[in-house]
Amino acid sequence: MKDLIILLAEGFEEVEALTVLDMARRANLICDLVSTEKELLVLSSHNVKIKADKLLEDINPNHYRALYIPGGLPGAVNLSENKKVLNLIKDFYEDGKLVCAICAGPIALDKAGLLKDKSFTCFPGFQENLSIKNPKDLPICIDDNMVTAMGPGLAIAMGMKIVELLKNKAEMETMAQGFLIPKLRQFIKDDLI
Repeated sequence: MKDLIILLAEGFEEVEALTVLDMARRANLICDLVSTEKELLVLSSHNVKIKADKLLEDINPNHYRALYIPGGLPGAVNLSENKKVLNLIKDFYEDGKLVCAICAGPIALDKAGLLKDKSFTCFPGFQENLSIKNPKDLPICIDDNMVTAMGPGLAIAMGMKIVELLKNKAEMETMAQGFLIPKLRQFIKDDLI
């Protein structure tokens, strides 16, 4: 059994996709970058080409425990307009598997019908693009088996939460130490940014 699918559509946000991939792999989670395009090379929102591990048509969803949707425009919109992606999201959620999205990524959750009566967050102001317009003003929001986060600056936090949920809290705390998160907290606390 593999752990995580990270979906890539043309226009994805690099920080949100690759930070979570990096953290998951450091935690020895088995992850695949999955292209929803016709080829493995996917162009990001900032014109960086990333080579995915697999094409969407070549994966068996039954072999994975979780799904992650990075934001970025038009990447998140492209995911939300892909029927195969929407069916995959619905199937993962209905099977009780972890479904995660960040920034503009919740647009795909919305199109899949998952946000109704759920607590979620998204990039501030992006809710105007959703049918459900009441996001929580939280950096990360968890409701049932759905995790959402606000945006690129929270990609490390999303990666840590995914590691915690797919492995355990101790692994997540070890990762936080390795990523110098306590130093980052001090940096922010001291108003250095």
